[in-house]
Amino acid sequence: MPSIVTSLIKVSGVIIEGRRKKEEGRGKKEEGRGRELATVNCQLSTINYFKVDRRTSST
Repeated sequence: MPSIVTSLIKVSGVIIEGRRKKEEGRGKKEEGRGRELATVNCQLSTINYFKVDRRTSST
């Protein structure tokens, strides 16, 4: 369990960093769109991570 939590924190940290960089050089509309995409990407990556983790732990 702790490994899942730490890797998720790392993933979310990377996404947040990328989001900040994107927002710095764009207009307000673009910022909002980028924020939405970042949250969707975060959700997808967590879902994929848990699928992989379940598969490896079951074997």
